[in-house]
Amino acid sequence: MSEDAAHQLSQNRVQASNPLADIYISSYLLNELDKLLKDAGYCLSRFNLPLPDDTTNISGQNRLLLDELNYDVPAMTATLHDNLSMLNNNQKDVFDAIYNSMMNAEGQTFFVYGYGGTGKTFLWTTLLNSVRSKGKIALAVASSGIASLLLPWGRTPHSCFKIPLDISQSSMCSIKKNTHLAELIQKTSLIVWDEAPANHRYCFEALDRTLRDILSEIRQNAENKQFGGITVVLGGDFRQTLPVIHNATKAQILRSCIVNSYLWRQCKLLELTENMRLKSGNLSTLEREELSNFAEWLLRVGNGTEPIVSVPNDSSNSFIKIPESLLLSSDCRNLDGLISFVYDLGSEPANISSYLCQRAILAPTNEVVSDINTRIIAQLKTTEMSYYSSDSIDDSTANHSTLEALYPIEFLNTIPMPGLPDHKLHLKIGVPIMLFRNLDPSRGLCNGTRLIVTQLTNHVIEGEIITGKATGSKEYYINGIHYSP
Repeated sequence: MSEDAAHQLSQNRVQASNPLADIYISSYLLNELDKLLKDAGYCLSRFNLPLPDDTTNISGQNRLLLDELNYDVPAMTATLHDNLSMLNNNQKDVFDAIYNSMMNAEGQTFFVYGYGGTGKTFLWTTLLNSVRSKGKIALAVASSGIASLLLPWGRTPHSCFKIPLDISQSSMCSIKKNTHLAELIQKTSLIVWDEAPANHRYCFEALDRTLRDILSEIRQNAENKQFGGITVVLGGDFRQTLPVIHNATKAQILRSCIVNSYLWRQCKLLELTENMRLKSGNLSTLEREELSNFAEWLLRVGNGTEPIVSVPNDSSNSFIKIPESLLLSSDCRNLDGLISFVYDLGSEPANISSYLCQRAILAPTNEVVSDINTRIIAQLKTTEMSYYSSDSIDDSTANHSTLEALYPIEFLNTIPMPGLPDHKLHLKIGVPIMLFRNLDPSRGLCNGTRLIVTQLTNHVIEGEIITGKATGSKEYYINGIHYSP
């Protein structure tokens, strides 16, 4: 029986050197023996056998649970020891409050409030490693795919908890009882949700109702506890992006924030206030001063305390002055000047991945994006290839000829679609690209992942990941490309 359990572990790609593997095998064997003995009217204690460990007493067929235990515990423990010593006093207080709630099964809900640079991601990593190194389950999610890549084994909340895309006040997560996902949640000790202010409050309320329902089967009074009694940590900065609602007014957006949810009343607010970026030893005195001034100005903008300047013929009084140090010189304030400032295309950087990750141009519309891309790609000396989106109409439909006459393909290909790239895609080797889909989040391929094109063929694009936990991975291919010479 133990050999069978070991075989199931190997089938699920759990690391053989993981100390949790032996614990799991022992617990699995005891659990199976307990079932057989109970059928015969006996129990484990009758034969002086220990009870199985609840933490690892899981189904050998539950891939989700086995994946969550697929950690290199020795390496994680070594990293955790270093990270704990690097926490400042503010971070240590927050860490202790959350950790004690989780270890004592208090099931508190926390919101960690801190602006960029206060070390939230570092705190999440330390917290997750501390829980997982003890063999417990900790789920890490972030509001966007690119933000989830910053968390160890991070995912988006919609992917992890099956939150409906069309959310409403009475929505529930699509998690059925007695499923592998339900079993995973029942074994979970901690949930970390980063960038929480960007999600609609209905998402948190749907998860709350679902957890209460699922955990009520195994925990007494779970239906009356927030999030079913699981310790939940939300984090983010309300100065940044709030929930995006189509055609919503300011009042509607504010009402959709989590602070207006019934969950907020039982949420304990913790705050990070120390800017850890200023503590870097790689900064010169001048760089540290410039970074400090920029951070203070950014906080004033976020807090609404930066002085308003009047603009002729505009009565909105919603303009602020940008510091001169952040502006291009007057003769370079055009598109070509901006491209030259951000990307010095005549130079050959030693580390192209790091060079591109430190640079980006933010554009307001898809039209401007296409213009910038065309200008930059034209300056590269490598061979260009063009790819086209699928533009044929299914001819098996009864009204195929009518549709083709009403919607000519040539006309459809000229229509820019919000949120989608143009019909025609021009690429060269060495060009950075970004994914728009969650192809394989476990391997770092999700919405927002940036890659560098390393090879172009008729139907396949090969790229090297330059962001997230999978940085440097080269063997990633995007298939299904329509090519035209």
